[in-house]
Amino acid sequence: MTKQLLEVAKSAYDFVIVDTPPVFSDHVLVAMDVTDVFLLIATMDVPAVKNLRLVLDTLDQLGYPRQSRVVVLNRFDAKVGLKTSDVEAATRAPVVLGIPSSVDVPASINSGVAIVVDKPIHPVSAALRTLADVHVRSGPGADATKLLAKDRGRARSQATGRDLITQLRGGTG
Repeated sequence: MTKQLLEVAKSAYDFVIVDTPPVFSDHVLVAMDVTDVFLLIATMDVPAVKNLRLVLDTLDQLGYPRQSRVVVLNRFDAKVGLKTSDVEAATRAPVVLGIPSSVDVPASINSGVAIVVDKPIHPVSAALRTLADVHVRSGPGADATKLLAKDRGRARSQATGRDLITQLRGGTG
């Protein structure tokens, strides 16, 4: 039943997002079988990185393609003793984007208004747009700089998105 519902949703909508629990249940596996992009989000702490590694290893064992995976670090700029390179080394997977920390995120959740709506030029909003535009709409592995450069109407978010990507790759923002 789950597969049929997802297939109907995929035919009716441009994007279908399935937020799964952190377990490989029958329903989760069925959803994964019809998934185009695996968005894997982790924080920069050892338990989360360990779990991400286990998920990536399980995806490998189950035969899901590596090119369909997008690894994102949430609160990536927190000074917690890990660097992006540490996460990449531990998981053997590239981190393609970081969502910065901000007290504005829980405030937006508590107000019931998404931060991308309430504060569209906020760094978190820019990172979320980059994630959606580059890695979801265009597919994993897309060149963020080239795709963002095409979007002349959002010059402010372009710079912020590029800054985030540069920071993740070890450059200066």
